[in-house]
Amino acid sequence: MDSKITNIYMQMLMENSPKEEQAVEYTIDKIKELLDGMDLDQADFSQMKKLYNRIQTFDGYRPIKDTLTKKGYNTKVLKKYSGEIQALIEDLPEQDKKDFFEFLKSGSTAKFPVEQQQGNIYTILTDVPGVSQGIAQQIMSHTGQDEAKRGVGMGELALALLFSNIEAAGGLKGKAISAAKEEKGDYSASTMRAGTKNYDKEKHEAYLKGKRDLDAAKKMAVKGDLELNGKEFEIKGENAALGARSDAAFSGHAAKAVEYLSEKLGITINGNTYEIDNAEPIQGLSQFPTALATAYKQSQANNDGDNFKIAFKGYLKNFGGFEKDGNPDELLNSRIYNSIDLNNPRSIQRGIAVLNLFRYIQKEGFYYFMAHDIGTSDPGTGEYVFASGDPEKIASEIYNNKKVKFEKVSYNGLRPRIGFGAKMVEDNEIVEKIYA
Repeated sequence: MDSKITNIYMQMLMENSPKEEQAVEYTIDKIKELLDGMDLDQADFSQMKKLYNRIQTFDGYRPIKDTLTKKGYNTKVLKKYSGEIQALIEDLPEQDKKDFFEFLKSGSTAKFPVEQQQGNIYTILTDVPGVSQGIAQQIMSHTGQDEAKRGVGMGELALALLFSNIEAAGGLKGKAISAAKEEKGDYSASTMRAGTKNYDKEKHEAYLKGKRDLDAAKKMAVKGDLELNGKEFEIKGENAALGARSDAAFSGHAAKAVEYLSEKLGITINGNTYEIDNAEPIQGLSQFPTALATAYKQSQANNDGDNFKIAFKGYLKNFGGFEKDGNPDELLNSRIYNSIDLNNPRSIQRGIAVLNLFRYIQKEGFYYFMAHDIGTSDPGTGEYVFASGDPEKIASEIYNNKKVKFEKVSYNGLRPRIGFGAKMVEDNEIVEKIYA
């Protein structure tokens, strides 16, 4: 039964070329014939309801696809994304879907509020006429892959669909290419050589500049998941990695790291335990901040605290991936790094975590950043935090926000995930603000 319903639905999702448009009436008749000929059990309410919802939701395919087209999504993924959004909302109340489709047809006038540093995404979305709580929750849960098989994170498509000032990533690159082509014009360098009758110095120089700009525009990297107000916008859901994960960054360095800890920082790893002279063993590799604070206090007692600080910075540089994936001098001389109190495990945890965020922002180069609590295994409540500006400013604002948490760091886990949930660490309660 389910496969028959799916077959009907897939027939209905087929795009019609001008030639195929002439056969629409025939296609509808065939669908009616198929429905009439199906062995449907009238007593099976759930089957009938599923079929009804799928046919009813078909009306939303065009407005969803048209909206995604206007937002700049690649033509290769328009049908896929449109079908995925339809599937997510097909079992919602009929009126919710009708209102949503009308909202898309009319075009959103709602703008994402860049002046808010935190809030609830569902509250914002349901303040938009035509978007119910159910619609907001379902489309925020969308994940997928783009035309290049890169992951599309939770919430990205929803924000582009619902806010007028958010578009697909790549718009800046497209505009740069278009501007360069316009400046370059239709003139060729060969017909504008000095001394020929067609030569026009001003046009020739514009052509050459446009050609250089076009080559540069084609090489532009697409930054961020989306574009907000014409600038790059990165979004992270619950438990999201910030670039390459710890295991990838640490691969091949374990033996050197263990040796470095022992020789430079006075921390010996024995199985799942950190051992420091004249101190109780510290159980659990996720207690790395406590081990560091304990070892630092020991170094101070031995009048060697300054060398410990130098060695700690070296450990982050060599085994946190800062050397090859970031600007280590900028990172390790930032106010975020300088805020770390090596006597305080909470400060160490927060400092390492946000330094990793800083590294990621610096490498990716986006202007806006948002983290929310909606994840694949946890529907979340819709809470989010938002920051904008240069990399250090964004990282500093996230550092100061008590809603944001991070995965526990360890000697081999210096790239913690970001999140809001219980398994993350709320570690900044006694850390003073570092950016006003």
